[in-house]
Amino acid sequence: MREYYHIGEISALFRITVETLRYYDHEGLLQPEKIADNGYRLYSSRQFERIGTVLALRSADVPAQEIRGLLESKTTDEAVKRLDRQLDALHARISELERARAKLGTIRDQLGAMDHAGLPAEMNLPELHLIAIPYRQIPEGDGCKDRDSGQNMHAAWSREEEGELDIEGTRGVQQALDPAWLPGASIFSSISVQDLELRRYHKYTHYGLLSETPVPMPHPLMRTVPSGKHLVASVLVRSHNHDEVDAVYDRMQAYARGNGLLLSGPAIEKTIFDLEPGGGPEHIHVFTLMIPVRPV
Repeated sequence: MREYYHIGEISALFRITVETLRYYDHEGLLQPEKIADNGYRLYSSRQFERIGTVLALRSADVPAQEIRGLLESKTTDEAVKRLDRQLDALHARISELERARAKLGTIRDQLGAMDHAGLPAEMNLPELHLIAIPYRQIPEGDGCKDRDSGQNMHAAWSREEEGELDIEGTRGVQQALDPAWLPGASIFSSISVQDLELRRYHKYTHYGLLSETPVPMPHPLMRTVPSGKHLVASVLVRSHNHDEVDAVYDRMQAYARGNGLLLSGPAIEKTIFDLEPGGGPEHIHVFTLMIPVRPV
């Protein structure tokens, strides 16, 4: 068996690119045993086991720096501890991917059910975890229309002229939360039962973030919506003022009255998707409306 192989041969033998081998050399993971007079990088057959070890660890997504530490472990116990840390990191990543898959599946299912948009249905929902930020109360005459005039606050996430959102407060809340929790959360706004019954469907009390995953650290704005029966409906919104929700809320309340149900908590408008057909100026917003209910 030959003793030395140049970089192109190692690349072919182990089916990895020359660029990858050079990167491993730069990171101190796998350096040529010697450099020939002609400048060729030469690897020894004695390094084949090390090459296999590096490739196995990289295939398990172990970072290059961690591989270097593992290979430099003084004892097997030290190597085991390092591998345990990598397994913990991998389990955490798998959990994140599972949450991402669940969220993507939910979005897909809700978009796929838009043929039934606007039709209320009774559903048992899991416990919901909210970071609920109060809308600021703007005194009359501050240049904003009255909140009962039909101006929709949910859209104000991107409409600073509404003057209702506490931008700095929102930024502070987000910075205080666990970054791992934020990507799985959805934007929401809420409407009180009293305002629902008075048909004030654009008078929002809170906005913030919502998830089925508990908030991992205590927060003064944290709220919980108990699991249980809800009326749920999806709605496609094309108008600037989100007027489409009015008919859906009317329909949901009529359904509740006709089926012996009482509204038992605030409505939640959860953002599902935002479309820009053809990349043009039109926006189509997809929301899910959820109202907790109980028997009369």
